[in-house]
Order: sequence, then C-alpha cells, then structure tokens
Amino acid sequence: MKKIITLAVFVLCICAYSYGQQNVYGGDFEHWRYVPAYHYYEPDSSMFSTLDTLNYTDTPPGITVYRCDTAHSLHYSAKMVTRQIVLSPLTIKIPGVIGTIKINNTTQSAILGIPYPYGTALPTRFSGYYQSYPILNDSSAAVLLLSKWNPTLPGRDTLAYNRLAFHGTINSWTAFDIPVTYRDHF
Repeated sequence: MKKIITLAVFVLCICAYSYGQQNVYGGDFEHWRYVPAYHYYEPDSSMFSTLDTLNYTDTPPGITVYRCDTAHSLHYSAKMVTRQIVLSPLTIKIPGVIGTIKINNTTQSAILGIPYPYGTALPTRFSGYYQSYPILNDSSAAVLLLSKWNPTLPGRDTLAYNRLAFHGTINSWTAFDIPVTYRDHF
C-alpha cells in the first residue's frame, strides 16, 4: 500500500558552483524578488525559478518555496515544502522544487533547463550546503542534469547526471561536494 505523505518539509540550500570556473549566478539564493500580485518571493536569478508560478492559476495557494532567513553564509536560503491542493475530486501534490524549470501556461507543460551560459567551460564539481527536515520517512535531493538537444532523435542526450539524496533530519548546514559525472559517449 502506498504511503500518502500529506506534508514533507525540506530546507535545501544549494550553493552550486564549479571550482576554478564561473559560479552559477543565484546559486547562493541570496537575492529574491517579491511578486506582489501573488504575495510570494521568487529567486532573483537568471537560472533558477520555482513551481510557485502555479499560484497564478485559479487554485488554492500552492506556494512551495520560501525565502528563508537562515543560511550557511550571507543572509538567505531557499526553504522548500511539499504541499497538497484539493480541487474536488482531485488532490494534487506539488513538490517543493527550485531549479531551471519554467511553466508554459499556454501549453500547460514544464520547460526544463536553459542554455548553458558559460561558453565551453564544463562544470567539474557539484557542491553546496543543505539542511533537511523530512516528514514520514521522506527525503530531499540535489540533482544536476546536463543535456544537449539531439535533432536526429529528436530528444535530449544526457551529458552528465548527479543525484544526491538526503535522508533523515539534518539540523546543521552540511556540505556536499562531488565530481560531475559525465557519460561515456560525451
């Protein structure tokens, strides 16, 4: 029987950067912009956004990412919460997600990823800091996926993939730092 998780709270701050290369702008989640029409904060970054844009639709509030006033360094971090909204007879789970994701309201689809803005320099490390407060044996994760468009498929070819799962309560800021894992065919 599947467990139904009604609320999972994650606090995850990914200060993503590559050693010896240009840092990812906004990866420290220090800068936020207020969206006054819908009363929430969104990362002020050319790379990162949240699913909070779903709050533009006529649904119950689905805010899942918050500006948090605790951080490993500086002032702010991102706090992510999984929520359920009830649109009878449906109950929809919205995960707390922050990343290179945009919602296309016209096609009702997600746009995943953005063009890599740093020229030919490839990332070599995936690093950052996190805290985690799971509920009901849930977990949180940090994921790095690099891909390129293959017009012959047509579809994406995965160049690199890293996934770190965080289990259990982690009360203090904890570092992670692993090499970026590139696929053999790249």
